[in-house]
Parts: sequence; structure tokens; C-alpha cells
Amino acid sequence: MGRDSMANEKKDDWTLDDWIKKLKYQAEESREYRNKLYEKVDLKNKKKILDVGCGTGAVTLDIALLSKGEVVGIDIDTGKLQEAIKALRNVPNIKLMEGDVLSLPFEDETFDCVVFNIVLMHVKEQQRAVDEMARVTQKEGYVLGTLEPDYASRIDYPEGPATPLILESLKERGSDLYAGRKLKILFNKAGLETEFGMDTETDFLFIKDDKRHLELFLRDFWLLEKLFKKDGWSPQQIEEYKKNKINEIENGLCFHFTPCFYTIGKKG
Repeated sequence: MGRDSMANEKKDDWTLDDWIKKLKYQAEESREYRNKLYEKVDLKNKKKILDVGCGTGAVTLDIALLSKGEVVGIDIDTGKLQEAIKALRNVPNIKLMEGDVLSLPFEDETFDCVVFNIVLMHVKEQQRAVDEMARVTQKEGYVLGTLEPDYASRIDYPEGPATPLILESLKERGSDLYAGRKLKILFNKAGLETEFGMDTETDFLFIKDDKRHLELFLRDFWLLEKLFKKDGWSPQQIEEYKKNKINEIENGLCFHFTPCFYTIGKKG
């Protein structure tokens, strides 16, 4: 992601270990869904692939294991990138480097596929970023945005205290809560032939299985706990919230949904 694209990097109170854990879970939860999109662009037969915003390398590894070609991962965050280099050092077809999506350090038409996952919500100059990705893509190649949330469209019922804190935390980090809905327009303006759709399959959507919902709630409660502590909640308040939420989930009495979108852009 672009260094000048992050509005308030210093306000991010997450540690590197927090990011490693979160990005690992995101990759696991979305793997089957992303693999179907990779099939659409014939990723396994691409010769040179760019993973923009590779972070700790969790998604980069998935791409490399599916592909016969060279996979280049790029990120502006030195800490996450060093973690990726350490974790992926034995994967022969991966090359990792520091770089800015707003000024990609590659010649025109270098890659036959450019991929990103949950990136544009963290970028201020989104059109410039997509234009850059299109620039380094070969003719007849693809730019694939696998997953971009639209947090401004998040639905909760019954409404509770957690979502406003989640949204405020994202805004403090400079995240764009409306990123998902913009994908199609950004790709079209970049001159790409575009397919646009919504993720209706991954565990980001708690609409199919209350048992799975509870499992993920308990696994990820540390995220809410960080927000509640930052907001001044007492341990008793946090425990009471957790207890009530478990009861709601077990009895099918709550619902939340954050739309996440994908876009496939083919360069003519």
C-alpha cells in the first residue's frame, strides 16, 4: 500500500503479532473462495504474478502453491514484509520486496496477473493504485481484486456497542469504509474489462451456521477485547458483553453481515 496513502499510521495500536494472527485467519477463511476466483483467471498457468500488499505472506503462499510461475509479493510495511520473508524463505517461486502500490517499481506489462486482497480500503489514492496495477499488467492479462470489504454497509441486528467501535478504529487507521462498492468503477476507469461480484461464501459472512458463528466469535474475541479496553470498559463489562453475545449466538438471536466484493479486470 502507498506510504502517502495511509492517513494515520501512528494511530494503529496493533502489534505485529496481532497482524500475523489476523492475516493468517483471513487467508484461511477466504482460501476456498479465492481459489475459485484464481480458476477464473487461470492463475495456475500464469508465468509471472504480482501480489500487491502481500503483508505477512499468508495469501502469497496460497498463490505460489497454486501457480507454476514466479510470484512477486510487494508491500510498503517493513515489519510485515520481514515476517513474510522469514515465513516464505523456503518457497522457491516467491520473491518479496518493499514497494509502493502508487508507484510500482516495474516496467509496463511485466506481469500476466496482478492480485490483491483487502488492500484498497487502506489506500487513499485508489484510482492511482488500480491504474498502476493495470499499467504493469500485460495485454490479455488480469488484475484480480479477490476481496474488498464495504464496512459502511455493515448490518447488525440487534444493534450493539461493538460495531461503532470497530468502524471508528478503522477510520482512525485511515481505512476507507466504502472501498468495496468502488471496485467496479475504479477498474472501469483504468480501462479494464470488468467482472464484479459479491462474496457469498466465506466465513466473513455469519449467515449460514450459528455453530460456526460462535466458533469464530470466541476465536476472534481478542479483537473486540482490545477495542473495549481502549474505550475504557471494565473487565466486568467485557465479560458481561461476552456472556450475552454467546447466548444470542447459541439461540440464533443475532445477525451481522459485512458485504465483501471481488473484481476481475482483463486488460485489452
